[in-house]
Amino acid sequence: MHERVSADRCPGNRIKWKFQDKSVQLFIPQDYSGSVKPHLIIHFHGIPKVSEFAICQKASQVMLTITGGSGSSSYEKLFIRTENLPDLLNRTSKELDINGFSSLTLSGWSAGYGAIRALLKQYEDRIDNIVLLDGLHTSYIPEKKVLFEGGQLDTVSLEPFFKFAQKAVKGEKRMLITHGSIFPGTYASTTECTEYIIKKSGLKRTPVLKPGPIGMQQIGETLSGNLSILSYVGNTAPDHIDHLHGLAYFLDKVLITHK
Repeated sequence: MHERVSADRCPGNRIKWKFQDKSVQLFIPQDYSGSVKPHLIIHFHGIPKVSEFAICQKASQVMLTITGGSGSSSYEKLFIRTENLPDLLNRTSKELDINGFSSLTLSGWSAGYGAIRALLKQYEDRIDNIVLLDGLHTSYIPEKKVLFEGGQLDTVSLEPFFKFAQKAVKGEKRMLITHGSIFPGTYASTTECTEYIIKKSGLKRTPVLKPGPIGMQQIGETLSGNLSILSYVGNTAPDHIDHLHGLAYFLDKVLITHK
């Protein structure tokens, strides 16, 4: 069963503009109070009507959805220039007529992790929370040589995520990672990449069997401090899409005190 969500019936204000020639949509829920600085979620990859559903009835949250094309490199290139994030935040503040935000959460589905990796290298201190939805990959070394054939993970590109995960374990940040069971073959899977972070952190993946959001089935978890790594069954395209449609559930786990 693959339930699907949509913000078609979520009332609010939607403002669109271009950022580095890519589409940006700011969603301000109807219940947004405007009396306090909101919690800003920037979501990368996926159509806005799906990601916006996650904050449909929130009074203290607003969301930017950025669609950058296919492949993680298309998202990573959005933040090559160090001033790009401040420019994006300033534009959002102007649209809301506020001065800053209570917190900054980065959410990425699939290829969207490329933008988060780029931002972690430059602005880790400004990022409060990260949600990675079935999107954490790296290359094999040598290229395309899988682990069981003697290849290794390119751990350099995973290092920004590991560092943030360590801060989440200590309670300084919050981080939630989900993954399914897809094995791409030409580059490292989300299972292999999360396993690297788990082992390097000195943690273990605990087998579980319990229902997840929108009909998903959870089969494993690693929980330590404010770090959650959740494993789900599924190796098909619809299974992969499930993670995006479950954003409301996963985001609430990170912003649990910020309704």
